[in-house]
Amino acid sequence: ALFGDLASYAGKLLRFTTAGEMPLDNPIRFSPVLSLGHRGRLDFDWEPPNNALWYVETDPGGISIGRPSPGRSAERTLYLEGIQAADVAFHTGSTPTAWRNSLFLASPDQECLYRVTGLSSSPPNPVVERLLANRFGRIAAVLSAEDGLYFATGNGGTDDRGQPTDAVFRISEKVLRFDSPVRRQR
Repeated sequence: ALFGDLASYAGKLLRFTTAGEMPLDNPIRFSPVLSLGHRGRLDFDWEPPNNALWYVETDPGGISIGRPSPGRSAERTLYLEGIQAADVAFHTGSTPTAWRNSLFLASPDQECLYRVTGLSSSPPNPVVERLLANRFGRIAAVLSAEDGLYFATGNGGTDDRGQPTDAVFRISEKVLRFDSPVRRQR
């Protein structure tokens, strides 16, 4: 199976230095493989404030959220049935303050953002909150920044002039703002 074969990068989390080299302390000597055995679409981010690496693996029935087991097959830490994710980000910005250190999942098919808390507790006790449901269409991307949490839509529509209608939005302390995407000058 490719997912366990070290000669294939299928189903693996890889770790490199900023120079593109394999770190000397990688769990599998002379290999960029950090963990293996992942079978679904894989996203990851580092949880603040301790910089712990978490992955989110999507399969048709839901998502697995876990911490990689260095050099070993992926261990399913948590499974959230019925949730799908196209992009993930821990919120590290200063606003909204109540959302700091939460994991956000962009879910285009379910037309919402999911906020997951409780991952830091031992054992993890996830609490899932569905946000912005069916208000903006397909939410395809999420990004944390100092000045707020950003998300982008991926509806593929155009307005009556043929311009794309998808947009980038910013959520700050108590306000949802539309941040106009950069358009090419004609």
